[in-house]
Amino acid sequence: MSKSEFTDWVSTAPAAKFPLEEGRYHLYVSYGDPFSHRVLLAIAFKSISADVLPIHCVLPIMRDRTWVFSSSDDDVEIEGIRCNDPLYNSSSIREFYDRCQQQQQDFSGAGSYHGLCSVPFLWDSKREVIVNNDSAMLSEMMETVFATNDNDFDFRLRPSSKLQQIDKLNRFIDDRLNRGVWHCAMAQPGDEQEIEKRKIFEALDYLDKKLATSRFLCGKLPTEPDLRLFTTAIRFDAIYYDLFGCNTKRIADYPHLRNWLRDLYQWQSGNVSVPATVKEVHMRLLHYVNLTELNPTRRLPLDEALAFQLEPLSPTSPRQFMTSSPLPSPRDSYSPQSASPDIASSPVESPRQLSPLMVKGFDLLAPHDRELLAAPQPETPTQAV
Repeated sequence: MSKSEFTDWVSTAPAAKFPLEEGRYHLYVSYGDPFSHRVLLAIAFKSISADVLPIHCVLPIMRDRTWVFSSSDDDVEIEGIRCNDPLYNSSSIREFYDRCQQQQQDFSGAGSYHGLCSVPFLWDSKREVIVNNDSAMLSEMMETVFATNDNDFDFRLRPSSKLQQIDKLNRFIDDRLNRGVWHCAMAQPGDEQEIEKRKIFEALDYLDKKLATSRFLCGKLPTEPDLRLFTTAIRFDAIYYDLFGCNTKRIADYPHLRNWLRDLYQWQSGNVSVPATVKEVHMRLLHYVNLTELNPTRRLPLDEALAFQLEPLSPTSPRQFMTSSPLPSPRDSYSPQSASPDIASSPVESPRQLSPLMVKGFDLLAPHDRELLAAPQPETPTQAV
């Protein structure tokens, strides 16, 4: 993956190039994209409101390998998320990169930017330029700049006392898992892919053992490595196991990783709601429909179980007695009657059971794509390794 070209920083200093001003900056993301998800989790844990930082989402289905928006006439909403650009009514994020390039080079002309147009990115609506499109830097910026730190439940995702441990785990998780699943997916079948798979499952084995004696990766509270691991773990059984060929074991087969995932998913302190960042339809469409090199038929999985429906932890789970957290969480006072609807174990109707291609009346695919997907399909959408 290429190094980001946009690495400026918003600052609270009044003379800064990009001073912090309410409503000036806008974050553009994909709820299906794991690197956008990393930033969305940081926003959730730091309780950053939409007044401070508005968030705008692209469609989960790309066109010509480009992130796109619905038009203002379509008013598309998927899982409660509108997928348009309220600032300029743009058709794709390339328009932002082109506009930024034009501002920087002081010339006009469409198609002036030739680099990778990626999400997430932070947009300065006053200067009309991209401030930053590096997910790791954006996550850190959420804590150090945009968070107000004025609520009773505030804690640090990068506490200074654990920075060395956090940075080491961040590099390990990013290389072995966040990007490792993609290395496995794109590797040549055979020895090359087996090497990549071995790296993934050696990392999962290590983390499972680590979580046997620690509620989270760096202690009693979630930190940045937990958020990075979460974005891969929540997609693993439902997407990476089958579509990416990472099929040695599932997260469900790891007792401590499984419970850690359920624990973090249920985390609710102050205004934090991790389930609000998990959008199943966005995730599935992004991977199964766009990655035609892995899924040429673009067929969506039709399994009955909701892979993203995580049951609450049992009151007798060993994690219950690992440590007493200074922040309240459903894990600390669970009862089946009081479980949040977002994490309740009772089955709910999946949008896929209604139609894998229609969400709230919006036709997600072009007519020729619908015809392709209506044709007889093989039993499995991918070649399992």
